[in-house]
Amino acid sequence: MNKITTILLGFFLIGCQSIPGNNNDVAAQVDVLQHAKKYDSALNVIDQQEQPELFESERAEVVMARNIYIEGQTQLIKAALKQHEWYKARVLIQESLKAAPSSEELLELSTQTAQMEQSFINEKLAIQSLAEGQYLINSIPTFEAITQSVPDKLKYRRELNRMQQRSQQLAKTLLDYAHVNFKNKNYQTAQNALDISVQLDPDSSAPELEQQLDQYWQQKSQQERENTARLRRLSIQKVENQLEAALDESDLLKAQKLMAKLWDMDANNPIRFEQQRYLNEALANRIETGLRRGEDLYNDGSIAEALTIWKALLPLQPGHVGLNERIARAERFLANIKRLKTSSESDSEASTQ
Repeated sequence: MNKITTILLGFFLIGCQSIPGNNNDVAAQVDVLQHAKKYDSALNVIDQQEQPELFESERAEVVMARNIYIEGQTQLIKAALKQHEWYKARVLIQESLKAAPSSEELLELSTQTAQMEQSFINEKLAIQSLAEGQYLINSIPTFEAITQSVPDKLKYRRELNRMQQRSQQLAKTLLDYAHVNFKNKNYQTAQNALDISVQLDPDSSAPELEQQLDQYWQQKSQQERENTARLRRLSIQKVENQLEAALDESDLLKAQKLMAKLWDMDANNPIRFEQQRYLNEALANRIETGLRRGEDLYNDGSIAEALTIWKALLPLQPGHVGLNERIARAERFLANIKRLKTSSESDSEASTQ
């Protein structure tokens, strides 16, 4: 073996020995970054390797840890936003973006947080200005009356002038707040700001905004009517399903109650008459069958059994004349039997004595 071959072989062996060592160094670096919650940095280390495919298991572990971290942080951020805890939400977002600066979900939450916070601030400022505007609307007429009745009191005149100037300034401010809150979908605040603005200064107007708000309230009213109608249809359908189930189960007492409810909910629907007709037929058949069965038992001397059957039918049609007559007849018969039995027992005791 010549000298050149020996040297080349040596370099080859050194290279073969160094590959595992390099891989271990990379894996260790990735592990450190992952535990430090610098997930994107860990993925960058893997991607910068000449053969990143050798680190697929490390990549999978980092990606899984990154996803779990982002999901947990996202829930915390959303909970903070729900409670209007803007500072807490911003801190959580900053911490999260250090770990995963490329996360689209976190970047979107960052933008959303800024928008929600600004919207919240604008609405609160508008509400404060509305309170001041309402105070001016209520107070200016009083000061006008005072200055007319006491014209030599300059302090009232100066205060009235100040309030009138403030009214014009505030009207412009509220008009701006009306536009901003409409854009942020705080429609009621926008409407209030516009209304107070016009009351403070009749010359202040925003025809386009007025039209947009009118369209919004019309659409909302239409949606509310549609939602009410939809909920009503769903409620009626639910009771109809319950009625059908009660009829299938031959629970006619329950069916009667459901039918009465349907008449209250939707009396103008022609199908109610068909449903009522079907229910009346079922009731008539049930009562007729029960009457005949009771008569057979009664004629066979099973008075108590007949009475039980007739009484069970009574809730279905309390005003049924024939049913009430049969119940009364059976009860009289049983009462007479009981009286006779009691009298017989008394006579037997007396004869024994």
